[in-house]
Amino acid sequence: ADVALAFNHFCSHSSVLRDTLTPIEVMAGIMACAMHDYAHPGRNNAFLVNTNHEIALAHNDSSVLENFHASSAWQLLQDPELNFLAGMTVSNRKEVRRIILDMIRATDMAKHPKLLNCFQNKMHTKSLNLIETSDRHLVLKMAIKCADISNCSKPRDIYMGWVDRVMSEFYCQGDAERSLGMTVSAFMDRPAPQSLEEEEVVSKCQTGFITYIALPTFRA
Repeated sequence: ADVALAFNHFCSHSSVLRDTLTPIEVMAGIMACAMHDYAHPGRNNAFLVNTNHEIALAHNDSSVLENFHASSAWQLLQDPELNFLAGMTVSNRKEVRRIILDMIRATDMAKHPKLLNCFQNKMHTKSLNLIETSDRHLVLKMAIKCADISNCSKPRDIYMGWVDRVMSEFYCQGDAERSLGMTVSAFMDRPAPQSLEEEEVVSKCQTGFITYIALPTFRA
């Protein structure tokens, strides 16, 4: 819901998005944001692949969580009582599904450098043409990425609430890695609660996230 709210904010307050995206693209965008972390197991792609998790096996080690979220959420729409797309034409439903899948897959951080570079090149060369469907869909991918990492742009109390949730998830994965004899991933080695070590881990994690992920994405 938080990511969908951010995406809706972008669409409502950006005249470029408001005037160029089609109603179907806006609807699909909001749906993609709502679906993009559905049924998240609390582990990242690398963990699922390295442990031969059933989710990784089902999605052939490729954008594992992103494909899982999209597939699991879309399964809900197979229930006639939940399928609010049933009244759409076949072509419109296919368009909505294609946009949703592309947007959710775009949140895979393994694809982040390539996608960001593509968008930056379009902006620097002034070749972004929102009349073109492909360029509008590129903007949709960037919009969901910005919405997905937008917590650091919000008031501190909201931001820190999300930081606590993220770090809790990280530490739980680190605990699982240690119990399996795996190397504990960066920022996932649980420190003593409320210690200086914990403050240092959180500070380094968020500084790196903002410096190398959030700011370059928003500035693009």
